[in-house]
Amino acid sequence: MKLVAVTKVHDPGAAEVARDELESRGMVVELKRLGNDPYFGSVGIEIEVRVPADRVAEAEAILARLAVEAEEAALSQSTESPPVEEAAARDRPARPPMPRALVAGVAALVVIAFGLVYLFRALY
Repeated sequence: MKLVAVTKVHDPGAAEVARDELESRGMVVELKRLGNDPYFGSVGIEIEVRVPADRVAEAEAILARLAVEAEEAALSQSTESPPVEEAAARDRPARPPMPRALVAGVAALVVIAFGLVYLFRALY
């Protein structure tokens, strides 16, 4: 039986969820880790989810439905109101920008001060 990759994931937990869902539908599922080189190491984990070639379309449909359900669950949890500190920070008026002349003046004073320090060091 030839197994074909239907998706790649970067999280072992996501791979396990996909395998469990597909196996519950009676499919043979294989998880194959990619890019695990003992000499060069790996930047990240990549796992292929493989199913029989004759059930690829069915597996893709199941995984697409699973992705939609996961997104809906994440969105339903993220609709909570923000903490009080964040709400207060948004309601606070923005601080006006500093005038350019003031910034230039402070920069000039710093440059002059450093120049005087080096001048006195050279003299003594």
